[in-house]
Amino acid sequence: MSQSELKSFTDFVPAEVRDGKICRIVYYAKEPQSGELKRVVIKCNRMKNRRANLQLARRVCYDLNIKLAAGYNPFVCRMADDGYTSMADALIAFQREKSKQLRPDSLRCYNSFLSIFNNWLADNNLSNSFVINFSTKQAQQLMQHVDESGLTSRTWNSYLSFFKSFFNWCAEKEYCTDNPFGKMHKRKTEAKRRETIPPEVREQIRQWLTSSGQHEFLCVMLLCYRCLIRPKEILMLKIKDVDFDERLITIPPEVAKNHNERVVAMPDDVYQYISTLRGLPPELYLFSEGYRPGTVLKYSRDIGRTWQNLRAAVGFSDRYTFYSLKDTGITEMLEAGVPPKLVKELADHHSLEMTERYTHRSDARRILQHTADLKF
Repeated sequence: MSQSELKSFTDFVPAEVRDGKICRIVYYAKEPQSGELKRVVIKCNRMKNRRANLQLARRVCYDLNIKLAAGYNPFVCRMADDGYTSMADALIAFQREKSKQLRPDSLRCYNSFLSIFNNWLADNNLSNSFVINFSTKQAQQLMQHVDESGLTSRTWNSYLSFFKSFFNWCAEKEYCTDNPFGKMHKRKTEAKRRETIPPEVREQIRQWLTSSGQHEFLCVMLLCYRCLIRPKEILMLKIKDVDFDERLITIPPEVAKNHNERVVAMPDDVYQYISTLRGLPPELYLFSEGYRPGTVLKYSRDIGRTWQNLRAAVGFSDRYTFYSLKDTGITEMLEAGVPPKLVKELADHHSLEMTERYTHRSDARRILQHTADLKF
């Protein structure tokens, strides 16, 4: 390209495809320190055949010229390696990093999101496109695709949070500069309806489990109801987390949802079963296959299936979920006068405001008790 042609552009010379033994994209951009236009070359040789590489190069070239016209400068924001990382490579790196950080259940959720994202990219021939070229329009198209599954607003928001998280991670790795999902807002959702399980229903469940010899699952339920431990956390507890002499259970930070280590005391009905596990190898899970100690980690969905079978056997309402046990425990503690701050710490709530959501029901019942004698 002649000097006269270069001078016709102030900040850049549009990108063009150069087809040869190796397909390349060539353009010029102003280097900030010298103020001169400098040549930038991008190799497009990721695909298996020459024709595919050429098609990819043309698509990237088109997107790149739009970004250059909008003010993008490769010398201001240097990307990884030669300046560009493909979506496929970024997703692999993201999954590899998260697999070392997340709990098994959380990782399973991430893998589900990643699978859907990968499939959408493949269906739209975008797997080998560059992260920096993923546009806001494509982000909107992806969320429209997700919406076609008929998801609830809460689940749609979860997808949006995941995609935002992924592109924030890409920005940290300098694969891109902007988050294409950054300006999208979450949908309004209805507040969760929390149903508490009445004492008579809990007694029916206890009697059925006791008579059928399922003491292990009864202990799982009591840990949720009496100790306010989440289902996922219960299944990740190991023998080594139990202090049999002090009758305490420690929820390690790598197990706790909010990564806060906490210690809970075991009431008599919980300790009655847990005490029988004294002397077992410390690395065994408390509740593995058949909810007995073992080496296999169970997932919370297994608790959900057991709860469904229990509902069919006992005949209680489907309004009551397994997690209703924790809601019931929190509500009854507050009704008994336990300070909200202590309940917050036991339940491992993120804030006191979250705990105080349960006080409305408790206060309503207290008011009724104190006004029962009033007559119209």
